[in-house]
This record gives sequence, structure tokens and C-alpha cells, in this order.
Amino acid sequence: EETVARLLPMIPAGYMADPADIAAAVAYLGSPDARYVNGETLVVDGGYVCGGMMQTGSLDLGTKSSS
Repeated sequence: EETVARLLPMIPAGYMADPADIAAAVAYLGSPDARYVNGETLVVDGGYVCGGMMQTGSLDLGTKSSS
């Protein structure tokens, strides 16, 4: 819950994904509508990466390094 509370403000969609969000992307990629989609990465993250939040060191999830 603590991690979700820290991540949620960084997600433009305003909510954490649920299985239906992921399933919709999978259904699209498996459908005839995606027949010309090749070699792409479909990011299903509610806009999180779009805001540049995945830069190295921009988010501390409280994990400890083994070094």
C-alpha cells in the first residue's frame, strides 16, 4: 500500500492498472486491428513513463542494494 501511495500521484490516468487494462492491450495485439503492428513495445502504464518518471534514480521503492 505504501508503494502504491507513492506511485499513484505519478500516474496521469489516476489509478493503478487492473487486469482488464492489461487484457484490453493483449486483446488488441491479438486482433486483426493490430495486423500491421510489428516490432513495437506497447506500454500499458497509465502514462507513467510518458512523464519521464522511469529515469534512473528518480524513484526509490525502498529496495536495498546487495552491494
